[in-house]
Amino acid sequence: MNTYDVWSIAGAIIASVGGAGAIICGVAGFVSNRLAKRIDAKYAQRISKELEKYKYNLEERRYVTKTQFDREFEIYHQLSIAFFNMVVKLSSFTKHKFDMENNETNGKGVSVVDLRGLIDQTSEAQNVLYSNAAFIPKEIYDLYDSVMGKASNLFWRYYEKVLKYKSGQILYSEIVCDEDKSIENVIESEYHNVNSKLRKYLEKLTIIE
Repeated sequence: MNTYDVWSIAGAIIASVGGAGAIICGVAGFVSNRLAKRIDAKYAQRISKELEKYKYNLEERRYVTKTQFDREFEIYHQLSIAFFNMVVKLSSFTKHKFDMENNETNGKGVSVVDLRGLIDQTSEAQNVLYSNAAFIPKEIYDLYDSVMGKASNLFWRYYEKVLKYKSGQILYSEIVCDEDKSIENVIESEYHNVNSKLRKYLEKLTIIE
């Protein structure tokens, strides 16, 4: 049955009920108009949401030339290596990745020279970050800077403790305390966070010719 047949039958029924047919038609027209407006409104709302989503995606993307992309990528590669080395060495020291008993027994203790090497890792990370500050988005830069600041403070804190240990002011077991371990855990957490943020940022970069 096609649309013409349906309306023919409907017309016959309306005609058979006389004046009530006009009322039925009026009510039907009113209801259909209301439904049409509601459907149109929902459709328009859905389209609006889709457009907003599309607009947001466009605004979120950052368009760069291949030269710019290669330059930024190289900077983040250097930062990744420098900060990885820094965090790993700090973590190793904090978690006592050396034999405490042997160090105490043979009288050598902790080498200040070795610890200075750990501090140098922070200096290297700092140099890479500061020398490329103008080419790094502020959000990413601030995250790196926070990690570096905490790591630098902890390294120098260890350095001072080692000097005190060497002069007999504190015991070997006092070089690293619970507070130091807590700070180191924060550093590791922030380091993983900056890597996560950086991955998301790089995903938004779109190379243009």
